[in-house]
Amino acid sequence: MEENRKVDTYKGRRIVTTMVNGKPVETVEGLYSWAQVPVAPATRGMADAETRRRRSYFDLSTGVPAIGASASGALVVNPLAIHRGAVAPDDPEFHRQWGLHHIRADEAWSLWNGNAERVVVAVIDSGIPIADNARSHPDLAEERLIFGKNFHSPGSPPMDDHGHGTHVTGILSARRDNQEGIAGLWAGGRVVAYKVFNEDNIGTDQMFNNAVLEALDFAEAAGARLVINYSGEGPDTPTSKATVDQLRAEGALLVAAAGNQGTAGVGFPGGYSTVNDAVLCVGSVNASHRRASSSGVGPAVSVVAPGVDIFSTFPNYPVTVNAGGASYTSMSGTSMATPLVAALACMIWSQRPEFTAQEVAQRIRETSASLGGAHEFGSGIIDARAAMSGL
Repeated sequence: MEENRKVDTYKGRRIVTTMVNGKPVETVEGLYSWAQVPVAPATRGMADAETRRRRSYFDLSTGVPAIGASASGALVVNPLAIHRGAVAPDDPEFHRQWGLHHIRADEAWSLWNGNAERVVVAVIDSGIPIADNARSHPDLAEERLIFGKNFHSPGSPPMDDHGHGTHVTGILSARRDNQEGIAGLWAGGRVVAYKVFNEDNIGTDQMFNNAVLEALDFAEAAGARLVINYSGEGPDTPTSKATVDQLRAEGALLVAAAGNQGTAGVGFPGGYSTVNDAVLCVGSVNASHRRASSSGVGPAVSVVAPGVDIFSTFPNYPVTVNAGGASYTSMSGTSMATPLVAALACMIWSQRPEFTAQEVAQRIRETSASLGGAHEFGSGIIDARAAMSGL
């Protein structure tokens, strides 16, 4: 199936090629993203009004805003850059949920004795299955799946009208041991769904930024550590860079797809892993532990995980890539590998809440099984049993 089809318009405006940071990227004609960014990032725990004003929410502008730098920080402006959900075309099928067996999930579950309330995972994607303002999929129906903001239809729940977000969320957190469908690797903790990809699997760097900051606020209010799953990719822009700098300053961990650019490199924000130790960039391998042909490569790849022909949940109503309304299907891409790594991060952090985001990331990397070339595989394929052993 054609999972990641190109669309040439966004909000009725043309998607055009623009030079950003010296490279051609897809942008929305005539729209810009801007914010006043503090000279030094705000730190978590500083709750005064001035700190809140300094946080870097990005807003849209038609044309370059006529706003100068202020004493509180510099003006960051860039053309509104397109992000796309990182899905590749399907490869031949393997056994359903083969990936869980290859990372030794069942053994890791037997070792876990943490507190799920210590961690929140934010899935920033195309949403989850919702009908009549209620969770509609039997494998994703628990109250621990929380409605975050819908950045395409403000005020509406984050209903998935594409299919990408539902598939990702199922891999990460479908209910386990319920005699229904599949099992998610992290099937006990709170998951907050933010909708940044529309029915065409398109969002923007501005939406990514604003969803991250909403997730930071949610986690702080919950008194929990924050893992962010972003199975998406786009170009290197000032907006995206400021976003990952902010989440690092506030102690969160970003797990992001390497993207489906093959040997051309990796997408962003995953690509920031080389300069930001609170980012894990995830590549994809098949059941033979060979790199998926579409999976991004390069020094930014932190680890890899199963991402070819992954069986997971789908909206149980017609959407863009699910016209028949089937409740489960297989998809491929670094999008499918990323939630396995995010789920493993949740397992580790819920058991060792004193860890920093960097220590969680390091634990995942140092317990991964080497597959050879770091250019393709980073530290190797994640090993959930090894990661949980001895914690």
